[in-house]
Amino acid sequence: MCEGCWEVGGRGAWLSPSETAGADPSLGMGLSGLFRFRPSWAVELAYDRHPGSIPDGPNETFSFLTVTGHITFRSAREQRTRPYLLIGAGFAFDHISSGSVDVSLPGGAVTAHGEPASDHGLAYSLGGGSVTSLSNQIWLRLEAKWLRWSSYGLDQDSIQVAAGLWYRF
Repeated sequence: MCEGCWEVGGRGAWLSPSETAGADPSLGMGLSGLFRFRPSWAVELAYDRHPGSIPDGPNETFSFLTVTGHITFRSAREQRTRPYLLIGAGFAFDHISSGSVDVSLPGGAVTAHGEPASDHGLAYSLGGGSVTSLSNQIWLRLEAKWLRWSSYGLDQDSIQVAAGLWYRF
């Protein structure tokens, strides 16, 4: 780990929303940049996007723009894998695309059309992970975090599990 250095990376992530979110689990991607003030603590700016769907309904996309603080632990100077904890805050964006649903009525079938809708709210997260050195400049990062946000008047929770590669310069 370095002091006063930048790290940038991308990741693939699995988002598993709670029942209140009303959406199916989805795969997504994210990009982020991190500045390491000390070897043991850093601040990260991240953007994650998870396209998904509502069961038997239209598509729904969750996007998160967050600032996260990291505390990295070490037990030995030459330790290759190091665990870390994180706490973050930012914004969640929830977009539901227009869609149609066929509804059977006694007089015949009717197609109902929905209008697109978007909402946003504050988001916060708590989690942990590990960072493993693959070389002096390339790192593998594995992470799991709990996310909470509010959209469409509902508090929503989810678990996000991510894996990505980072470049340090």
